[in-house]
Amino acid sequence: MAYQKRPVIAITFYSALLQSGKTEVIDALITALKKDYNCIPIHSKSFKDKKTETFTFPIKKYNPISVINLTGFSLREYHHPKPFLMMLVGLCFR
Repeated sequence: MAYQKRPVIAITFYSALLQSGKTEVIDALITALKKDYNCIPIHSKSFKDKKTETFTFPIKKYNPISVINLTGFSLREYHHPKPFLMMLVGLCFR
């Protein structure tokens, strides 16, 4: 459930995770954050195309206080006044 007065955090990741069903890390992150924040998961095949609105539209619409980037590239080219957290995600296969 979204609460309008709570701060928003965006979580970016590649669509391949969603397509493969390997979303446990993303699900756990959202579960942990949703106690205090509204979370916006944003996925795309590629965030490198500056013309795509996959990334820019939700950022402009929801104005998150932070973006947690679960991809392997830098978001420095997107000028946003709030901090970005770069994370490395390890997937375990049993």
